Amino acid sequence: MLLLTFNHSHDAMHAEAVIDRHGIKGRLIPTPERISAQCGLTLKLPEADIETIQQLMQAESIQPSGYYGVDNSGTYTTLSES
Repeated sequence: MLLLTFNHSHDAMHAEAVIDRHGIKGRLIPTPERISAQCGLTLKLPEADIETIQQLMQAESIQPSGYYGVDNSGTYTTLSES
């Protein structure tokens, strides 16, 4: 699983709309307490789509504050932070 964090809620909602338009399944969730972010919304996505998601965010000028991987045990791994 992949989590994208944002600095502003409108960026999170914009990102959700973009991935939805491209047929990628994702949803907004409350930002987990173990992740530090300025916005209380996090976009939860399938990790397999990370390259496509990064390309879409760049094309739409959306700058997530962080990309986090989550394994089956619930361990968070920082993949990228702004």
